[in-house]
Amino acid sequence: MNLAVKKELTDQLRFGIPSEEFMKEIIEECEVKEDSNVCILSSDNGFLTYTMMNRAKSIHLFEEHESVLNQLMTKLGSKNTSYYKFDKNFTLEDNSMDFVFININEYNHDIYKECNRVLKNNGKIILFYINEKKYEDIIIGGENLTLGENSNELNTILNNMGFEKNFEKSLRTYKIHLLDDDSKVEEEHHECSCNHEEDHSCSCGGEEEEHSCSGCGHNHIPENAKQAEVEIKVIIAKK
Repeated sequence: MNLAVKKELTDQLRFGIPSEEFMKEIIEECEVKEDSNVCILSSDNGFLTYTMMNRAKSIHLFEEHESVLNQLMTKLGSKNTSYYKFDKNFTLEDNSMDFVFININEYNHDIYKECNRVLKNNGKIILFYINEKKYEDIIIGGENLTLGENSNELNTILNNMGFEKNFEKSLRTYKIHLLDDDSKVEEEHHECSCNHEEDHSCSCGGEEEEHSCSGCGHNHIPENAKQAEVEIKVIIAKK
């Protein structure tokens, strides 16, 4: 698969947190309160963290990419929020979190174990993921891709670890570009057009970037590129 396609997919998931209206629905479904301790794994676009800063007691944000982590620290500040470089484990005490939000493109058992360890009894795990069934059309030349999760498998894993699912919903559907291996992505410098001081849905900071602006989705992809549909979903489960 062309690297530009995989980057677009990863960015769509990372920065695919829905609108404020839907986030409020998720927060209400989770019953996040003023005394809640919240862990967020993989930074989203800052919008989820920003929303939680005004609702929860403490936020512990883990991000595997140091450059993104530094951007968010500058962008969001330290109000009731701690920032960590993520590397396999949460540096948090056992049974200390009320909620763990996960927004990454590949899940594994170690992450579930860590969630189980840090969550209090009756704590909730919230998973954002790409629906594998909607992702099948993106396979090019029979290649087996790594992105995309099977909803039934996720539910089985959570159930086996003692989690009880109480909410599942489709967030949104994206059109993803399909590029052949020989396709070229135009390289250019550009300035993001977003109002970055007011718009918490973009992490680009309004700076000039090469190739693409992940926060705003400005990927320079040929106009004749084919497209496929990808669905992003959320699962909420209680420990």
